[in-house]
Amino acid sequence: MTRARMGGLAAMLLPLAFVLASRIVGLGRELIISAGFGLSAATDAFYQLSAIPTYLITYVTGPFATAYIVWATGARALPETRQLPIMRRWTAVASVLVASVFLVGVAVITGVHGHARDMIAAAMMAIACVMLGRVGLGTAVSNARGRFGRAQGLLFANNLTFVLLLGLGALLGPGGDVLLVLCGAFCVASLVAAGFAQRALLPQEAAEPADPSANAEATRRSIRRDLLPNLLYASVETGAFLLTQSVVLVLASSSGVGTTSAASLAQRLCLTANGLFVNPLSNMAMVHTSRRKGTDQRGYATRIVLTTLAALAAVAILLVVARRWLPELAEHGGRFSRSNAELLAALIPAYALWLVAQGTSLMLSRLSFTLGHARLYTVLTTAGYLVANLARVLSWWKLGFVAAVAAGAAIELAVALAVLALVARHPRRQASMPTELQGAQA
Repeated sequence: MTRARMGGLAAMLLPLAFVLASRIVGLGRELIISAGFGLSAATDAFYQLSAIPTYLITYVTGPFATAYIVWATGARALPETRQLPIMRRWTAVASVLVASVFLVGVAVITGVHGHARDMIAAAMMAIACVMLGRVGLGTAVSNARGRFGRAQGLLFANNLTFVLLLGLGALLGPGGDVLLVLCGAFCVASLVAAGFAQRALLPQEAAEPADPSANAEATRRSIRRDLLPNLLYASVETGAFLLTQSVVLVLASSSGVGTTSAASLAQRLCLTANGLFVNPLSNMAMVHTSRRKGTDQRGYATRIVLTTLAALAAVAILLVVARRWLPELAEHGGRFSRSNAELLAALIPAYALWLVAQGTSLMLSRLSFTLGHARLYTVLTTAGYLVANLARVLSWWKLGFVAAVAAGAAIELAVALAVLALVARHPRRQASMPTELQGAQA
């Protein structure tokens, strides 16, 4: 094999390796928290406080990154020297705004007097918001430049640093306040990752000598025409997904001590399969589907989604069966008690159903763009999220948290199957998104 081919293969495999490693490290994070720190009010508070910075980086690395990549790589793209400063400024302002609102919200909810510990933890998470905004932008810029390994490496650096600090804290024993230990590790990890992101945010082009006023007008026109519409379109489904995560978090936090922590661990255990296999395989499925035409293309896509559904159902069944051994495993030390294990075992079947729903929807999302049904998928899936959240609230009110998770997952799966039926029956039509945006989503 020639050196050029080896370099190309490495460039292709490195991002995938980082994705797989990040998912495994993420699972290790939840296991370390549960085994080393237990499922308690302190770990519940950590998951609640970490939700906002986690949602922020999800958005920045999702629709925000998609819109930037389209803007930076399209046929009408401006020079990077005009685009990058704008995105850095927007990201910084948005991150500081989110962090400020977050701090005020924590102060109002907990009360300022007598809650110094909560405010110190919240201040750490506010710093993490600002830092993770830079990390997210660094991944977007790296992807736009074709540096996919660096993009995934930034996220991996954040996850790995956090896990190493958690492991150190668990080994030394949480002699201090558990909440402050967890939030401090989260904050330091974001600072380390932001340091790595600094290099990705340096401009690669020399400054333009052109007329500044002409550049400013062209930039404003480009933002209105190419950036903002794509940002709005790409934000719809992600916003609905983040709303779903927020609803589940609120219901979990209202269901008793340890439920939020157990729900996070159950979700990570069940949904890791999507990150490890469905996400990378969906990109390959898009390529193979695009090479087919007409009815054969729709039939091939349908078979892929149905195969994904069957494989995820098998994984879900294995998880449900394996949960029986959790109470016995809890007897081998650590802070993961038998009651923690029983709570986790009760949650796994509901989250296993959510695994099937989310993985099927993820695969269907990628293939819908390939088949030219992006608008159909986005509208129906967003409506499905809203109905599923209503079902979650009603089920929680009547039957409890486990029923809430299961009800929402069942509705999301039903919507995914309905979208699949419509996509399989209708012929290909002109895509509702610009060609560049479809490419970025791929």
